[in-house]
Amino acid sequence: MNLHTLYKRIIVIVLLALPLYWLVFTPHGQHTLDVFLLKIGGGEAITIDLNALNANIEEGQIKRDMPDVEFECGAMHSPGMRGCSAAIATFNEIPARSVTFVFNQNRLQRVKLLYRRSYHESMINYLLASIGAPMNTPPQPGMHAPVSQWQVGYGRVIALQELSEPELEAALYWNAAAAE
Repeated sequence: MNLHTLYKRIIVIVLLALPLYWLVFTPHGQHTLDVFLLKIGGGEAITIDLNALNANIEEGQIKRDMPDVEFECGAMHSPGMRGCSAAIATFNEIPARSVTFVFNQNRLQRVKLLYRRSYHESMINYLLASIGAPMNTPPQPGMHAPVSQWQVGYGRVIALQELSEPELEAALYWNAAAAE
């Protein structure tokens, strides 16, 4: 084998190995691969400004604002309550599982976002960067783990501070502010 052929093989191996290494062994590569696989799996990327959520948003508006998202909507246990859920790929560029919008008398009351457990720290960092420091709140009775709460525009965002136990759900909640 001559030296020229050896160099060609080394270059080809490096060109094939570096992207694979980046995808598998770096956090940014893993994030990119996760998002790609989730989008191939049929999930949509959604962007929601948590500060803009409010109780005046109606079900039809959510569907108009997210036309590519396939929502499954239906009545809930309480009279006047409806829920619309969808599998998603990302929430504000963070890999996620699903989003559920809960309406009371066709007015948005709650949002529940389930995201990938491995991205909990990314979600908390996103909330800190986009909303700021959480409020000082006392421990909630009946909660298995401490939560962080942020006051936003017309509601409150709630997330667990850490996912220390395997049964804890990686979730973010938005609740509408109580009518005054």
